Amino acid sequence: MIKVLSIVGARPQLMKAAVLSKAFKTSKHFFEILIHTGQHFDDNMSSSLISELFDKKPDYQLGSGGKSEITMLAELIVNLAEIIAKERPDYVISYGDTTTTLAGALASRKLNVKHVHVEAGVRNFDMHMPEEVNRVIVDRISDLNFCATQKCLENLRSEGYERVLNPYGSIFSGDLMFECFVEIASRVARDQTILQSIVSPDSNYVYVTLHRQSNVDVEVKLKEIVAALNEINDEIPVVMPLHPRTKKMLREFNLSFSFKTIPPVSYFESIGMIQGCEYVITDSGGLVREAFFAKKNSLFLLEDHVWPEIEKLGCSVAVSKITRGAIVAQYDKCKGLLGDFEVPIFGDGKTSSYMLSSIESHFKNLTA
Repeated sequence: MIKVLSIVGARPQLMKAAVLSKAFKTSKHFFEILIHTGQHFDDNMSSSLISELFDKKPDYQLGSGGKSEITMLAELIVNLAEIIAKERPDYVISYGDTTTTLAGALASRKLNVKHVHVEAGVRNFDMHMPEEVNRVIVDRISDLNFCATQKCLENLRSEGYERVLNPYGSIFSGDLMFECFVEIASRVARDQTILQSIVSPDSNYVYVTLHRQSNVDVEVKLKEIVAALNEINDEIPVVMPLHPRTKKMLREFNLSFSFKTIPPVSYFESIGMIQGCEYVITDSGGLVREAFFAKKNSLFLLEDHVWPEIEKLGCSVAVSKITRGAIVAQYDKCKGLLGDFEVPIFGDGKTSSYMLSSIESHFKNLTA
């Protein structure tokens, strides 16, 4: 029996971990311990997702949310190390590029426990972004790097990973979020009542999410984004669920807006909103993928697209810089995109099976 310890804390990680958790549960070769760090502490961003997607509750629930990034990282490394030392797993699994991801990787490596990074090799080559720093560090110290696309795998190879890792180290697995989306989207499509309390079923709208520290914590950038969304809202209704960080900074900077804001939505509601919208505007690497899965054109609010594979297919555009004019110009370009949504860049929807077999092979290789 292979004992794995999965660490989640932010909304996109929950979707990925839920798919893998169900696969672990159905396998006779694995036993999983689930930790939720509490990095995202809003009910709709964590608790409702767990009840919607998981067959189990977290075995450990921490309270890391609402702290500065440095404080959160330091406390999480200590708290996670204590749990890892107690549970003695064969593998620790971290997802994505958050503070939770980095803390899980560092804690496991310092205790000489094998670490698995799900969604490795993502790069937008901006080391001023906390997420990019996290990605590079976690990829470098992980024993298994699962890549959602071939481009992610190429990124690792170009950085010399094949010279420092064992033959199982870097693997194109496909995307767990795609596997999750395929299952959930069909259920949401059958239940159109899911949006009635949020938007009119017959209305056109642009679905917007905004949360990245590099956007919302910088007053001049947030002012420009709000101004652009106000201008777009004059043409078509803009609907934006307010991330706790974004809500706080809008108030702190005393910014006024004409578009519609709503409380954070559940994962089911978010998928429904993507399916019902005309376009997506976001700075979330997870949501821009879900827009691609749903065959919706998207505008990515970063100067370098975190998923250039989607941009290359003509399904998404990034902004040249965070200014009102550049955002509006790229939104106009987004409306005219005629991209190819049929290319299976995120795999065939069987990612969890590939991951389990790869971990099992890696384990057998170590114990042979």
